[in-house]
Amino acid sequence: MASDTLARMFWDRVERSAATPAQQFKTGGVWKTITWREVGDVVRELALGLIALGRQKGDAVALLSGSRAEWVQADFAIFSAGCVTVPVYPSYPPDLVAYVVNDSGARTIVVEDPAQLAKVLEAQAQMPALEHIVVMSGYDAPQPPKKVLTWETLRRLGRDHEAAHKSTLAERVAGTQAGDLATIVYTSGTTGPPKGVMQTHGNHIAAVTASKQATPVEEGWVHLLFLPLAHSFARLESFLGVAHGLTTAFAENLDRVGDNLKETRPHFICSVPRVFEKVYAKILAGVEAGSPVKKKIFHWAVSVGRDVSRHQQRGQPVPAGLEWKRKIAHKLVFSKLHTALGGRLVWAVSGGAPLSRDRRRAALARYRRVLPRGGHPAARGLRAHRDVPGAHVQPAGQVQVRLGRPGPAGGRAPDRRRRRDPGEGAEHRHARLLQAGPGDGRGVRAGRLVPHRRHRHDRPGRVP
Repeated sequence: MASDTLARMFWDRVERSAATPAQQFKTGGVWKTITWREVGDVVRELALGLIALGRQKGDAVALLSGSRAEWVQADFAIFSAGCVTVPVYPSYPPDLVAYVVNDSGARTIVVEDPAQLAKVLEAQAQMPALEHIVVMSGYDAPQPPKKVLTWETLRRLGRDHEAAHKSTLAERVAGTQAGDLATIVYTSGTTGPPKGVMQTHGNHIAAVTASKQATPVEEGWVHLLFLPLAHSFARLESFLGVAHGLTTAFAENLDRVGDNLKETRPHFICSVPRVFEKVYAKILAGVEAGSPVKKKIFHWAVSVGRDVSRHQQRGQPVPAGLEWKRKIAHKLVFSKLHTALGGRLVWAVSGGAPLSRDRRRAALARYRRVLPRGGHPAARGLRAHRDVPGAHVQPAGQVQVRLGRPGPAGGRAPDRRRRRDPGEGAEHRHARLLQAGPGDGRGVRAGRLVPHRRHRHDRPGRVP
């Protein structure tokens, strides 16, 4: 069976890599590793539990949590049950949580802990259609409210009803189509209430396929995930873990990323510019606090690294003299930085916003590769031409790009949709933004929505 949906992609990975590591997370101060078979067991029980709760194919299930292993497990359980995942930012206040739940029509919400549960309970009067609240961890009330279940209770419900719903689960995994809705992601930073972007299984699979071409990895590699999974960038990273058979290590929190890098020794990381800029500022502060000799050595090493990068970016051989300088620079400076990042880092991806030219050049001087991605990689599907700072951007895979006004590049991935604001009228509530397959991709220019009459012609493969 082709892995043309997220559920089938997941179960194909479980079958092929059952005994190999899938997830790492810290519990009780110790890193724990679980295999793909163990993750599959959890996902199966959760999916059966959702079916036992009455969730039908196409029902929306909201996820209100920070990034953790259970987030990804719940995500693929929702897909396996034939349902639609609705990520909710953990920073949202109760009224916005209620808005997303109501607008998406979610009947079940999975929350991280008692703090997130409190938000939902505070706003439950505003969510009359909400039937169940599942708490991942930290909740052990002797008499929980009728709607509230613990994570273990949902898993046990799935085990208890496996005989009754096993065939239903198999039918939903097999029956889901690439064009079926997989996710409604609510945007932030827009005017008015958040708008839900409707993404199908086919869209996500296309993004994964395109990213495979842009970011080569090897099965068994480790990556450290610390960005919010409610954002499409981190979500794509989690999908790549399944597609490639990687070990996804989950950082404890942003403050502990530095320590977690040394502990998990990732082969790559995905981050946003502000994280790279904090790292850069910390390095510079350490350099400035050092002796004049150390400062001179550091800046000399960075200049050597930049010279090497320029030759590599142009496809030119590195001269013998420069290669000799690079080895000295690595021994004196870069080896220490590489060790601080775990010692195995091959490349890093910066996404979500532009990464400044200076930061990219500095990073390229230190690390093997930095791949700046478009502001919304899952939507735009853009990749840097090699790893050249400020270079033109190439569309990845099936993505088409067209010219528009200066700004973020406008792109089109297969079968991506936008859920319209309720105030725009019921007839537009589920209108397509971008058509599946070949077409003109109207509605996007420079990353913004525009009326169809103002759209410009496509020029695949080129951006301003």
